[in-house]
Amino acid sequence: MRKTFLCFWAALAVAASAQPAPLDSAGVYDKLWVQTSADYRAHCLQTYGWATRSLRERSSLEGTRDAQGRLVETTNVQERPLAVIMDLDDTVIDMSVYRTFLHSMGRDFELETWNSFLKYQSEHAEACRSVPGALEFIAEAEKLGYTVFFISNRTEATRPETIRVLEKLGVNTKDLDQRMMLDAGAEEDARQARGLMVRLGISEASAEGQALLRAQSRKERRRLQVSLNYRPVAFIGDDLGDFLSFVPEAGASPEKILQARYQAVANARERLGRQYFILPNPMYGNWSPGSTLPKEGAAKFLRDDGFLDYYRSLSR
Repeated sequence: MRKTFLCFWAALAVAASAQPAPLDSAGVYDKLWVQTSADYRAHCLQTYGWATRSLRERSSLEGTRDAQGRLVETTNVQERPLAVIMDLDDTVIDMSVYRTFLHSMGRDFELETWNSFLKYQSEHAEACRSVPGALEFIAEAEKLGYTVFFISNRTEATRPETIRVLEKLGVNTKDLDQRMMLDAGAEEDARQARGLMVRLGISEASAEGQALLRAQSRKERRRLQVSLNYRPVAFIGDDLGDFLSFVPEAGASPEKILQARYQAVANARERLGRQYFILPNPMYGNWSPGSTLPKEGAAKFLRDDGFLDYYRSLSR
């Protein structure tokens, strides 16, 4: 009987080892959630719904348009036009297809495959999908008189493909060369940032100067560029770097970086849902392994608050 019992468990162990790995360990659940779940759509529609209501309320208070039909501020002598600043990837354009490709190939992000996908996307309508709620939000913002800017870390070399995709999605591309600010490269970005600092009297050693030069997302310089002639009143993105200029300390541990990011969110709490509107993105971002967390050993940051040890103790 004992022999039969042992053989049974041995056979069960062999069968278990022959089973395919669970989907979660294969790293597909994040992309499945984005591509298939109604919950993801609800999150996006909720965020864009909040942002739309915020713009409508502000437009009813500001209510003045300039000769070009743009909504302008009435509480400042400059009367700058009001602007909305949006990210592009996984904020306006659904990029989960590229992430699915990386999973299928067992590869990480690479500029070569990224640029190839952008070209493919611009030529194949089936690969052009928008984030739920994004197109309706942009149309409503422009109808209300806001000027919509896009600030993305796509490179300048991909501008033609990006414009074609936005056109396929039905986004207004009039004056887009002035309203879409892409990544000109680290050196050029730093050069332009230093020029802005001289113009505005910002010290390179100051927190604002460091944010312009060293922020995780490298978007602060372009946001400041917009604010010279416009007053941004809403920021839409899928990463904290689309709103906040988090500057990591040199050599800081992941734990310290996490705490600093938590504090940055706490400091911005009053703006969340009013000026800052964040969309869900479990696939990648500054939160992910290789950015905030280490590339190897990220699982150690998962918490069970002692339950595993407790549960094991029950069987002793």
